Amino acid sequence: MNLLDKFSAVEVKAESRISKSDKHYCEVQQAAYDHGRKALKDMIKVAERFIKEQNDILESVDREVYTNYVYDGRGGVSLTSLHDLLRKSHATFIAKIVSYFCKTYHVDLDNGVVIEHLIPKEPRYSSKDDAKEYTEQIESLEISYKQVLDEIFVQLGGFSFQEKALNELKEKCHKEAWNSYTGKRDFEQKKAVLSFTRYACSFDSWHEQWHKGEYEIKLADGMKNVLRAIAYFEYGQIDYIPAAFHDLLGWSWTTTETERKCFMEKVKSIKCFKNGRVDVRFTSEEYARMFADEFLGTEV
Repeated sequence: MNLLDKFSAVEVKAESRISKSDKHYCEVQQAAYDHGRKALKDMIKVAERFIKEQNDILESVDREVYTNYVYDGRGGVSLTSLHDLLRKSHATFIAKIVSYFCKTYHVDLDNGVVIEHLIPKEPRYSSKDDAKEYTEQIESLEISYKQVLDEIFVQLGGFSFQEKALNELKEKCHKEAWNSYTGKRDFEQKKAVLSFTRYACSFDSWHEQWHKGEYEIKLADGMKNVLRAIAYFEYGQIDYIPAAFHDLLGWSWTTTETERKCFMEKVKSIKCFKNGRVDVRFTSEEYARMFADEFLGTEV
């Protein structure tokens, strides 16, 4: 075997591409999923025995047993609910793993595609035997977090989590900066200032009326993405948000000053206007141009 053959024979395992904390989360979810499924199967066996014993006791006086002392049709020991939980456990497990990576790395992943690939689709039954066969297949199915990771990395398209998150952030910023209908940009640069001109923020007029001297301001979702990109531009970390941006990225914030000082190396301040404009003042014209080129683009 030559050197190239050896390299091609090496299998890159999904779990080797995640951090220790990521792996720990996945292993904990795997343990809970495995334990939960075993517990449900044990409860089903016990419930089946209890219900059978109840029906055997009542059989001599009630030929058709619709209720008993462990199940009355509304609550108690319900085989149906236990079987439902057992069948749904796969989707719950997948959703928790996918959601974790979405939130941790700020990437968009399609949970439905993973479920579709790992859980057999329910067929159209032609007989009770077919239905029983599918039910047994689903209830005996076992999924590993490594299978979920494999599906996630397929969706990453060869990129790392950080690379995909950064690419998605650039796409969101570009969408905020350009009007897809007119093909014109909704921002302009004047020396060290980038002005976002299309509904980048809003003022609560009621709050201003009743609280003289205070404004309640809300940034548009697209403008919040621009701020996240500015944080990356400043610190080089996709998931780091500086203290100065915490309330700006919330639902709204109350202030007596419409300009927020940032005290950063590359970004000086952020100012909101009642007409919906937001100005981002950089510490130099070069930084403003660099940010625009990297995150806003030069064409729609």
